[in-house]
Amino acid sequence: MESHNIGLLHRAARRSRTWLRYTRNRVWHKLSGGRGVPFRVAPGWWVKVHPRAYDDLMYWCRYEQATLNVLTRIWHDSWCILDVGAHVGSFSVSCLRGGQNNIRMVAVEPSPTAADMLELNLQTHNRHSWQIERVAIGDKAGNVELYQGPQEMFTAAPRNVPDASGLPVTVPMETLDHLCHRLKFRPELIKVDVEGFEAEVLCGANYVLDVIRPTLLLEWHREMLENRGINSLAALQPLHKRGYFLQPYEFPNVQPLSPLHYDDLPQTDIVRLLCLPLF
Repeated sequence: MESHNIGLLHRAARRSRTWLRYTRNRVWHKLSGGRGVPFRVAPGWWVKVHPRAYDDLMYWCRYEQATLNVLTRIWHDSWCILDVGAHVGSFSVSCLRGGQNNIRMVAVEPSPTAADMLELNLQTHNRHSWQIERVAIGDKAGNVELYQGPQEMFTAAPRNVPDASGLPVTVPMETLDHLCHRLKFRPELIKVDVEGFEAEVLCGANYVLDVIRPTLLLEWHREMLENRGINSLAALQPLHKRGYFLQPYEFPNVQPLSPLHYDDLPQTDIVRLLCLPLF
């Protein structure tokens, strides 16, 4: 009985903290003329977010902290950036950095709910710096069936996420090459986090990888790919044949791996990779 009461008190305290944080953020947002609430994503990196998205962004920034730390290390102020699998925008708003930099951002997110939250976050920044594409990126144009996972994530197969919905959602899909051609966009940095769909994304990026040769921040879902019957190393073949070096940046003791040494990638379910073109 006592432990039950303690649990109730903890939950009540958590709800109170959430309500106070939300109220504080709404007041700040209003006083700032709708320019957003300051949020620190990494040491020295402050961005602006919508108060309704603050808690979601706080959660995802913790999850993506290693990626955000790499971003601060390789940053260029005039980059054109493509965020594939933008979700609620933790990476996108980090790149915009409160509108202080002269960059162009295209954020791609097929989940309607996540894309709505993404738009709220991006609206607190310079409107001319960004645009949202509500499509999936794959190996061909058309439609694709995806499954709704937790936190409004989409996945290519329900087996990849135990609590994903059993009913697929049909969304439009195009290739990375077609997207960049349609938007007349030459990305110098591409982040890819597509929950086991990265094989299709890379297969549809022939022109981008051959000609533009951007730096990539790739979340490689080894287990999700294998669950779909795809050889996880074969999914990296488009990078392999173009001579990309891979740096698993959550493993500081692992040096960048040349195409001859992709087999030496860490044996974990998810590996976050900094992918660098040879030239």
